[in-house]
Amino acid sequence: MLNPFFKSEVNNIQKEESQLPNEILDPKQVNWYFRKIKALKEENKSIDESADQEVDRINTWREVEQKTNNNTIDRFQDTLLSYYRIKKDQDKDFKINTPYGKISDRKTPKKWNYQDENAAVKSLEESGEDDFIKKTLNKKSLKQSSTVVDGRVVTENGVPVDGIEVEPQGRSVTVSIKED
Repeated sequence: MLNPFFKSEVNNIQKEESQLPNEILDPKQVNWYFRKIKALKEENKSIDESADQEVDRINTWREVEQKTNNNTIDRFQDTLLSYYRIKKDQDKDFKINTPYGKISDRKTPKKWNYQDENAAVKSLEESGEDDFIKKTLNKKSLKQSSTVVDGRVVTENGVPVDGIEVEPQGRSVTVSIKED
């Protein structure tokens, strides 16, 4: 719930806002803007809390209503799959396709589990199978140990690095409202 101070701030925004110029002329106006922003953010929190309560209540209702249906759907699907498996065992080309649905199966590819990539890389390197090993640029390390001269990257050893251009970026300004 919105506290009375913030409620008053929000209620007075329309009236006070029309009296302010379009630009800030003194520090009191800066404070006014920050107070109003904080009050509006508090009102948004209150709105969110109310909405969240309603959403939770509706979601609970939906779950209860759908639980019985979902249990029945699961039972029906299990029965269909059981029938399909029996028929598929008898005829490997068996298919079910009706106006209301179909059952199909397909072979899933083998799953590759890479438990120890370093061991795999070492094994490939030792056997001369370098085609399966890729080398990538260590960007973090390069940024930490290099300098930028006229938009170009230069390593600690003074070697310019081709293929990298550094663009200067503008400043980012953020308005932050202090939270209690």
